[in-house]
Amino acid sequence: MVKSGVQAYMKTNVLTSDPGRLVLMCYEGAIDNLKIADKKLAQRDYDGKSKSLAKARDFIEELLFALNFERGGAIARNLDSLYNYMLRRIIHADLRKDSDAIREITSMLSELKEAWETALLNQNKTMQPRSVMRVNSNGHPARNQATESEVFDERERQEAAIHQGIQRGRGPADPGARVQL
Repeated sequence: MVKSGVQAYMKTNVLTSDPGRLVLMCYEGAIDNLKIADKKLAQRDYDGKSKSLAKARDFIEELLFALNFERGGAIARNLDSLYNYMLRRIIHADLRKDSDAIREITSMLSELKEAWETALLNQNKTMQPRSVMRVNSNGHPARNQATESEVFDERERQEAAIHQGIQRGRGPADPGARVQL
């Protein structure tokens, strides 16, 4: 009964999460299963290793399928290459019982997850209205929202920082609906 309660909670968590959080959940799921696979390999539990690698592969495939090449451009293409590389390394790790390959993929995903968390945090900060008090034309205090130009400049700055992270193999792009990459 406890297991079904946990499963119901997890299902609700997935169904009610925003797209950015779903990407984080995929990274976390893949990383957790890769760590389990590495432990199973060390214990010579090859069936357990293969099952955990299959679950990690499923999470990475979800990340791959969520890429939006129209909006994401070069970043989406870079992530596509990284995810496909990881999938090939998982197959290699499974067939060759290669713990170094498992750790390599775990490290790559951890860096991407960290970059995605930073991108989400930055996005959440810029989504908040600015609360700088200014005086309007009547001389009364007026709350000033960020101008369209300020929002655009901030967005460009964030995208450039994320793109630099991708080039170093560190992170994904624009968190948003359908992982708008």
